[in-house]
Amino acid sequence: MHEITDLTQHLRGQWQLLQVQEQQMAECWRDSTYSRFRRRHWVNWESRLPGLLSTLESLDDMICRAEGATREPD
Repeated sequence: MHEITDLTQHLRGQWQLLQVQEQQMAECWRDSTYSRFRRRHWVNWESRLPGLLSTLESLDDMICRAEGATREPD
C-alpha cells in the first residue's frame, strides 16, 4: 500500500473524528463563541477537506497507474 493511501485513510479517519467532536460541541455550546468558531473556521474546513481527501485519492490512483504503465515486463 502506498504512503499516500495510508495518509489519506488516516486523514479521513481524523476528519470523521473531528466531525463527531464538532457535533458534540455544537450540542453543548450554544453560544457566541461556538458560533464564531463555526463561522470563522469550521465552515471553511467543511467545504475544503472532503475535496482535499478526494484529490489525494485521485493522486494515489494516478501514481498507481503510472507505476503500472512504466514497469518493465517480467
